[in-house]
Amino acid sequence: MSSSPIAFPEAMPHPCPRPPPCPPRTPPQNPMTPPPSLARDIDALADRLGGDLDRPRRARRIYCNRDLNMERVRWVGFDMDYTLAIYRRDHLDALVHRLALERLAQDGRWDPGIADIPFDPDFAIRGLVMDRQEGHLLKMDRYRHVGIGYHGLRQLDEAERAVYRNDPPQLWSPRYQLIDTLFELPEAYLYCALIDHHERRGLRVDYAELADTLRHTVDSLHADDSLKRPIIADLDRYILPDPHLASTLHRLRSGGKRLFLMTNSFAPFTEAVMQWLLGRSRRDYPDWTHYFDVIITGASKPDFFGRGAPFLEVDRQGNTLQDSVSRLLPGRIHQGGNIHDLERSIGLAGDAILYVGDHIYGDILRSKRDSLWRTCMVIPELEDEIRRLDDNRDGLKTWDTLEERLHTANDRMGHLLVQEERLRTLVDRPELAEEPEQLERARALLHTVEHRLQQLRRRRAAAIRELLDHERHMESRFHPRWGSLLKKGNEASLLGQQVDNYACIYTSRVSNFATYSPSQYFHSPRVLLPHEIEFEADRLT
Repeated sequence: MSSSPIAFPEAMPHPCPRPPPCPPRTPPQNPMTPPPSLARDIDALADRLGGDLDRPRRARRIYCNRDLNMERVRWVGFDMDYTLAIYRRDHLDALVHRLALERLAQDGRWDPGIADIPFDPDFAIRGLVMDRQEGHLLKMDRYRHVGIGYHGLRQLDEAERAVYRNDPPQLWSPRYQLIDTLFELPEAYLYCALIDHHERRGLRVDYAELADTLRHTVDSLHADDSLKRPIIADLDRYILPDPHLASTLHRLRSGGKRLFLMTNSFAPFTEAVMQWLLGRSRRDYPDWTHYFDVIITGASKPDFFGRGAPFLEVDRQGNTLQDSVSRLLPGRIHQGGNIHDLERSIGLAGDAILYVGDHIYGDILRSKRDSLWRTCMVIPELEDEIRRLDDNRDGLKTWDTLEERLHTANDRMGHLLVQEERLRTLVDRPELAEEPEQLERARALLHTVEHRLQQLRRRRAAAIRELLDHERHMESRFHPRWGSLLKKGNEASLLGQQVDNYACIYTSRVSNFATYSPSQYFHSPRVLLPHEIEFEADRLT
C-alpha cells in the first residue's frame, strides 16, 4: 500500500477535450414530423412510462428496502459484468458449457461421453445452494427450510429433503456452496448433469471433488481468456445493448453525482466491453472513460473491501504504467486497490457513496458489511419475475384465498380442541356423576364438538391438499423446477432474504435510474407485523 494518502484533485479537467460541435443537420422536410433522434427519445420515454404518466412501468421501477435520499449521495459506483453490461445468458452460458466440457474431457479422469451432455439454459436459478457432500442442489427459504432439491437431474422426494429439517444447512461451512451470481448458473447445471451422467452408468462420483474441479475449470476459462476471446470477437452476440445507458449516466453526472467504475475484469476486457456499450453513444462523451471520474479494474472483490493492496495505473492493454499511484485521475485506468485508499482519494465515505452491483456477496453484502456504503442490487431476472406476477394475478389471489381458508380452519380447530379438552375434564369430574342431567348435557356437548372436529379435520386435510397443489402449480408458472426467484412458498427465498437484508434498493437494470430524479428520495414501504396486518384488515372491512 502507498504510504502517502492518495489525493483527488478538486478541479477535475478531463485529459480528452470535447470535440468541436458538429454542423447543424438539414431539418426534415415535413415540419410536423419530429427528427429521428427526437422520435427515439419520445419512444424511449413512452416505453419507460408504460402508459403511466406518474410512474415508470413496474418492471422498470426501482424498489426500496431502506430509505435512501439520493440528495445525500455524492458518488455512485458501478460494477460492469451483469450490471452495466447485461449478457445474453443463452449464448454466454452455452459458451461456458461447451468450453468447460472440452476442458474436462482433456483431463482424462472423466467419462469421454460427457462431451455429449446437452446444454440446458434454464436448469438453474440464482439463490440455490450446492451440498458438496451429498451432491444435491437445493432451494431454501429465509429460514433455511429446504423446499425443493435435485440430486443430479432427479428431484429429491420429501424424505430426502426432510434430512435437512433437523440439520439446517450451515451456509458458511465448506460443505455448502452458494450459487449467487449469474455466471455460476452453467456451473450449477454441469454439476447436476455430470452426477446424473456418471451415476446412470454405475460410476462413482466424489461430489466435493467434482464441485472443486468444476470451479477450477470455469475459473481457468476466465483466467486464461478462453472465455473472453470469443466474447470480444463477437460482442453483439454476447451482450444486450441498452440504448438508455449512456443518457442515464449523463443524467446522474448532470445531477451533480461523480461516477466510478469498479470491476473485477481486467483492463483489456473492460476496454472492449465498455467501448462497445458507451464508446459511440453521445457526442459529448467521445470515449467511454469520459463517463467516469475514477476507473478501477482487476479490483478482486470482495477482497477489495478488506485488504490493503495498492492501486496501479495501467494502460488499456493492462500493462503497468505506474506502481502504487498517489493520485487517482479521471481518464486513467487503475487496477487493484482497496476501499480505504479509494475513500481517502475521493474525500468521502459511508452513505455519501452508492454502489451498484449484481453480486449479493462480492458487491452488496461485503460493501454493506465492511463499509457504510449504500447499495443497489441489479437483478436482471426481475423483469421476467414481475411479468409473471402480472400474468398470474388471479392465481395469486386464489393462493391468498386458500391460505386464508386454511388459517381459518386451523383457528377453528384450535378453539374446538380446547373446548374438547375442557369437556373431557368436566365429564370425568366425580361430582358430576351425582347430577345425571348435567352429565348428559356435558356428554352431548362433547359429542357435538367431536363431530365438528371430525368434519373440520376432513375439510382441513382437503384444504391442505388444494393449497399444496395450487402452490406447486403457481411456482411452476415462474420456473418449472424452482419456482419464484425471490420467494419460496409464502416466505422469501434465501436470495430474497439476502436482497432484503443487504440491498438498500434494487432494480432490473442501471438505465432504470433515468426515470428518477438524481435527487430522488426512495422510501421503503411500511412493514406490518402479523398483529398489525390483522388490525389493518379489520380496519379496511
